[in-house]
Amino acid sequence: MGVSNVFLHAFLIPRRTLTKEEQNVKDEAKAIVERIEGGEGVAMTTAHPSDRSKRSRRRQAGEPKRAS
Repeated sequence: MGVSNVFLHAFLIPRRTLTKEEQNVKDEAKAIVERIEGGEGVAMTTAHPSDRSKRSRRRQAGEPKRAS
């Protein structure tokens, strides 16, 4: 499903008819939310993947660690 927010796909109501692929994504998102509501464990983060990538590149370039 990628990096997008599962909850947005599950709950937003589209203004137009979705393509078959978009509807599949929406259906998968709803299924994920149902599993979570059913008690399936999840891991969440507030860190964006690009933030981690930037930090990694800085370290490889020998830049000093920045305060978070």
